[in-house]
Amino acid sequence: MADFLNSAMVSEAFTNQKCSQGGKKGSMNSGKLKCNNYGFEINVDVDGAKNIVSRALGKPENSEAFMEPVSC
Repeated sequence: MADFLNSAMVSEAFTNQKCSQGGKKGSMNSGKLKCNNYGFEINVDVDGAKNIVSRALGKPENSEAFMEPVSC
């Protein structure tokens, strides 16, 4: 039996500007996004990837599935 991988087309627009935990726009500096609500920093590409996954799954971009802070 073959395993199949589902895929979805989603826009990447603005995914690295919004905090993947709170969904609010953060401040970016040197490839890091600082979340003003939660007080952590995350690499903008990691944050954007989390938001893209949320979009692909049809979840809000601040879904609790990605609430684990990442310090980069």
